[in-house]
Amino acid sequence: MAFSISFLLNNIDKIYKKWYAFLWKNQEGENMLKGKIAIVTGGTRGIGLTIVKKILDNGATVILLGSKEESVTKALSDLKKTNNNYQADGAARS
Repeated sequence: MAFSISFLLNNIDKIYKKWYAFLWKNQEGENMLKGKIAIVTGGTRGIGLTIVKKILDNGATVILLGSKEESVTKALSDLKKTNNNYQADGAARS
């Protein structure tokens, strides 16, 4: 099935909502990650940090791993500033 670029651009909001619901919600509409624990490596900046935020937004607890203590501490601090209800902890490679 092929889609034109104009179709995708005109329907991106609908497509995203369906994709998002498919990935994160169960059949009852509840967050599938609620109460789960996720371990994210490389989650201190960039795409990794964005993934951490999405997982936290969907109710999971995150264990954040990074290569440097400073970057892990900064990422955790930034997450707490974003939302104080986030449940995240971190560790650096020693």
